[in-house]
Amino acid sequence: MNSRSARFVAHMLLACMAATGSLLAQSAKDLNEGLKMEYDSANAIWRLKWWGKTGRTYFLQHSDDLTGKWIWIDALEQGENAVKQYGISSNGTRLFLRLRHTDQPAGNPETADFDADGVGNRAELQQGTDPFSAADTDGDGLPDDWEIRYFGSLAQSGSADPDGDGLTNLQEWQAATDPTKKDTDGDGVADGTVRLNFQYDLVGRLGGAQTGAGGSEVFSYDNSGNVQTTTGTGNP
Repeated sequence: MNSRSARFVAHMLLACMAATGSLLAQSAKDLNEGLKMEYDSANAIWRLKWWGKTGRTYFLQHSDDLTGKWIWIDALEQGENAVKQYGISSNGTRLFLRLRHTDQPAGNPETADFDADGVGNRAELQQGTDPFSAADTDGDGLPDDWEIRYFGSLAQSGSADPDGDGLTNLQEWQAATDPTKKDTDGDGVADGTVRLNFQYDLVGRLGGAQTGAGGSEVFSYDNSGNVQTTTGTGNP
């Protein structure tokens, strides 16, 4: 867990048979966001309610028995200085919920990537991975969540190139391209094809060059802007 961005707001252990009443108020000053559970008899579901503070993004986890892994719920809410709620049903005898939050800025919390692993928050929740952790448990240079997103497992390595586009998986992650597609942007050019961008001075003399993904070029020039030497792996 990224301790700078994610904190436990509360661990709320709730039995489905528990009383629905609560003495907790819900305001901006309340401890643990005024967190409480109510039973909605009309819809036969439980409603978790809390005060959503402006600028804060909330995530939910659940567990049936507290002995196993906490499971991410496919839901996230952005605080708007008002009461937030989430409805959940359960056929079990016990239901344990955990509310977590971050104060990281997020224009769109659905697509934001709080752990900077290349997988957006909503996509992480949908695949059941931690939106606050970019762990690389197999040490191949690729975040686990990113590998699961594209390959469904951790079987790939950072040096492999399964789509044959000239970029390794590690380079694909660094470039934010799709390691399962040879041409991520659909422009008819493989992701690993080198592109050279030349710069010129005011009188048209070549002053520099930059390469895109797939290689690197180093140029040296004379005083007139003529290329003297070229080294690297580019393919102009």
